[in-house]
Amino acid sequence: MTRDQLRAICHSLPGTTEDIKWGDDLMFSVGGKIYCGTSASGPEPIGLSMKTTPATFDLMTGQEGVTPAAYSARFHWITVAPDALADSAVEDLVRQAHEIVLSKLSKKKQREIRGE
Repeated sequence: MTRDQLRAICHSLPGTTEDIKWGDDLMFSVGGKIYCGTSASGPEPIGLSMKTTPATFDLMTGQEGVTPAAYSARFHWITVAPDALADSAVEDLVRQAHEIVLSKLSKKKQREIRGE
């Protein structure tokens, strides 16, 4: 997956914003809460980190190329190495990450983001 592909996926999800944090990290957020990120520069294909459910975390970290994310594994974040998963699987995980974070926002904020 390339950065442009990741951007396209993330920006297709309601309320997504992107910014650079910590010098060179391209981060995607919803409602001000980060759900996915990658390096803002460097070679492609890219690796990325994202929020998961506890069950998905346990399942995915057993696969080659998927590890608990440094500093945030306790919050059920995983890091996916470049080309460790098919692009469609990465897209599914990114969509899930967005939904997890969105669901933790206030009901009012969720309705605003979803346009309800």
